[in-house]
Amino acid sequence: MGMKSHHRSDRILRIPQETLSHLLLSGQVVLRPLLDSRNQGNKPQRSERTTMKLNTFTATSLASVLMLGGLSSAIAPAQANPSVQLIAQATAARAFVTVEQNHPTSGTARIVTENGQRYLEFDRRFSTVSGPDVKVILHRNSTLPVKLDEADYITLASLKGFSGAQRYAIPNSVNLDNFQAVGIWCKKFNVTFGYASL
Repeated sequence: MGMKSHHRSDRILRIPQETLSHLLLSGQVVLRPLLDSRNQGNKPQRSERTTMKLNTFTATSLASVLMLGGLSSAIAPAQANPSVQLIAQATAARAFVTVEQNHPTSGTARIVTENGQRYLEFDRRFSTVSGPDVKVILHRNSTLPVKLDEADYITLASLKGFSGAQRYAIPNSVNLDNFQAVGIWCKKFNVTFGYASL
């Protein structure tokens, strides 16, 4: 008597990682056996049930690994992303004081250090009156007069704007221990608009 050969067609269900992770997290993972069309409507045999259990266990384990991998990526330290900047140090924000009454200056200033680079930072409420050739300076004293002596300050940069948040890189060669205030100063007329202690 001839033996009947049985041919079983295994079908592999491929699910994208994003879809599988979403279904797992939402509790909607439902694994159903994909049987050959000839077996539809028939009760699976013992060997088939065993295979189904193994496939279910394998798929569930794989889903767990994918989910944990996604969570690990989500909680990775921010410093792993080079585009993320971390404030390592920041001084207390100090308010600007108006020196020349026709040039009222307000807002705050502080020194921040990000990834080893120091910056002088003005907050978004910073405001001063427009003028020609206005500079941002670092002064050796904690208060500034209207007229400045050239030996008492260094020029950090030209003022970027007369209002709003802004920042200025401080060169590594500048020793901040030698300076006690930042000033908004008109070079053309040697007039200090305002200052903030550092």
